[in-house]
Amino acid sequence: FGIKPGDPVNADTIVAGEARLKTVVGEEGFPFAKVGDPQIVVDRAARTATLDLSVDPGSPRRYGRIVMANDKLFDAKHVQEIAR
Repeated sequence: FGIKPGDPVNADTIVAGEARLKTVVGEEGFPFAKVGDPQIVVDRAARTATLDLSVDPGSPRRYGRIVMANDKLFDAKHVQEIAR
């Protein structure tokens, strides 16, 4: 995810971590996972922030061999290489 306890709050880091999380969850077999919006609670007195990011992975999916009906642009081997 790229964010560790004690890291400063940085919107760019949070957005990049969220994108990485979505990619990794999909690569792990959950292509329809839903990642919620980040919720950040800042406690100025304690000088801390809490990040909450919900993930609903949905059901796992397993895909087999890719078959192309029309391979004029890309063949099945190429599509398999670029597939998630």
